[in-house]
Amino acid sequence: MNVKKTLLLTLVILSIFLPNSSDVAQAQTFACNPARQDTYEGDPVSFSVSGGSGHGYHWSALGGSPGSGDGEHFTTTYSKAGSYAVKVSEEFHDATCAVNVKAIPVPNSACISIAAPSVIAPGASFSATVVMKNTGKGSWFKKSTFQPYYHSLGSQNPANNKRWNLNRIVLPTSPIGIGSSATFAIGAKAPFTPGIYDFDWQMIQEGLGGAKWFGAICKKVISVGDLPTVSLTASPTEVDEGGTSVLTWTSAKAASCSSSGGSPGWTSPARPISGSWTTLPLVATATYTITCTGPGGTASASASVTVKPITKTEPPASPDLSVDLKANLGSGYVDGPVTGVWPLHDLDLRAVTSGSATGPITYKFFCDARETIPTITETIDTADNPHIREHLDLCDYEVQGTYTARVEVLRGGKSAFDTVKITVARVCAISVAPTTRTISLHDIVSPIWEKIQISQR
Repeated sequence: MNVKKTLLLTLVILSIFLPNSSDVAQAQTFACNPARQDTYEGDPVSFSVSGGSGHGYHWSALGGSPGSGDGEHFTTTYSKAGSYAVKVSEEFHDATCAVNVKAIPVPNSACISIAAPSVIAPGASFSATVVMKNTGKGSWFKKSTFQPYYHSLGSQNPANNKRWNLNRIVLPTSPIGIGSSATFAIGAKAPFTPGIYDFDWQMIQEGLGGAKWFGAICKKVISVGDLPTVSLTASPTEVDEGGTSVLTWTSAKAASCSSSGGSPGWTSPARPISGSWTTLPLVATATYTITCTGPGGTASASASVTVKPITKTEPPASPDLSVDLKANLGSGYVDGPVTGVWPLHDLDLRAVTSGSATGPITYKFFCDARETIPTITETIDTADNPHIREHLDLCDYEVQGTYTARVEVLRGGKSAFDTVKITVARVCAISVAPTTRTISLHDIVSPIWEKIQISQR
């Protein structure tokens, strides 16, 4: 073989087994390129190749889903946090790139406050606010192109309802850091159907991994409906002591009513939505209230009845005759005022008459000075001076209020009187200490002896 032929054969062999200059350049620039180095669990990440021949690429992604693929571009998703390697290869080249997969922080929240009307008319627009505090492991973000997961306030009970004309409220600012609070301004509209509705809101995370409700629910109940109306009148509005008045009330758009205040017998947890009621004999001015509730809320009305004290014409006083009246509820006789538990029974009265007047004594005892007829009238023929006249268990009071017990005495053409105040109240309003009542021999013998003298006449 001559030299020329040997040289030609050598060049052919070298062209087969040695890469040309373009192959060397490709080997130097062939690379795997992730769309981003950092991603989150469940967030798809894409890869591309550069410097290759443009065909015959194969991808391998251990831990990803899918774990392999072909072509210039490849996308996979990782379900667990960690660092992963992705390899791309062609006929004469291969390249590896890495991606860091982070876990999504666990979210949580606390309801700080919720402010909204308690009653609203059907179809009416209103404003409300909800304050939520970030108590989770990561910040809250608004929805954006570069944010794979985001947070907002959503309607609840049921979830995603549009009862109030919307079901999502975006964050007022972003991010909301751990320990910080977000105040959501809600422009809502009430349902057109009257009723009692939940106005409940909860935080929600969306994006990667789907929708996830988290944290506490801010709750409020709103009544949708027209407010009830109620009126209350008293007739008459002014009475003398012992008089009565008729209370009349009417209501509209109410389901129930109750009454409070006023005089004994008026307070009740349940009254008809319209009606009338007659007071017991009145001893003091009172204000009566009726409260009615319906789907749209609660309304109240009040009326007052003024009680005028009765002024009696007093018998002419005389320095020659005087009387001292005392009352006893078991703790001894006192000038008053005396306070007892309603209903008050068996009040004792004792009168002591003195002065220069002589002769028989006429006693008139009134348990209630407003009465025109005495509780008891009697004439005692006695020369005692002073003279004691006592009546045990004389007075009973069935109605709460303030009373005036009275005694009038006549002797030798002279007259005198005295009074003592009696207050009757509920047991919860007073405290009566236990006492021991002492009865003297005179208390027993004197009334008996006087009765004997009267019978002998």
